[in-house]
Amino acid sequence: MMRGIPRWRLLAPTLGLLGLAALAPLSDAAAQQAIPIAPGTRVRVRAANLVAPLVANFLQMRGDTAVFIEDAAGRGVWSLHVSDITKLERSDGEQKSNRPYIIRGAAIGAGAGAVGGLLIASSLRPSEAGKKYSRGASGAAGAVVGGVIGAVVGSRFGAEKWTSVTLPRRMSLLPDSRGLGLRVGFDF
Repeated sequence: MMRGIPRWRLLAPTLGLLGLAALAPLSDAAAQQAIPIAPGTRVRVRAANLVAPLVANFLQMRGDTAVFIEDAAGRGVWSLHVSDITKLERSDGEQKSNRPYIIRGAAIGAGAGAVGGLLIASSLRPSEAGKKYSRGASGAAGAVVGGVIGAVVGSRFGAEKWTSVTLPRRMSLLPDSRGLGLRVGFDF
């Protein structure tokens, strides 16, 4: 006993840190197989140290670090620690005939067609002096034609479809932010 402190209280933190250090090789082995996707796969990565999601191709694993090649104009090579990755999504290709684009195109086309039909009905004069164009019918006909054209144009746009990739549970042994101790983090 040292100044009234039992010896086991002095040894408990040391033994706990030694036990966690013994588990560290197990966590590295789990981290190396943490990303279950093939090299060359297009992915979208969200990580704690990224401002915006990274759209890139997965290149390889180097220990507990995943390496990606960016698709954007910068075309950089990114190395992210597996424990920093918060969400990983795999691309399933571009999906054509997206409903939101079709609806948006039809709405814009119908509005433009209705305005065009109203302008035509109010500015043109029929050949007979006693007749007039019906503004309501001309606006409705313009809306139908414009809506169909807008839907066809909207169907040509597509969006990439993403499937979430589950990251396995892992334990990491990391230095504390002050550099004085060790931190054990469990990610589920």
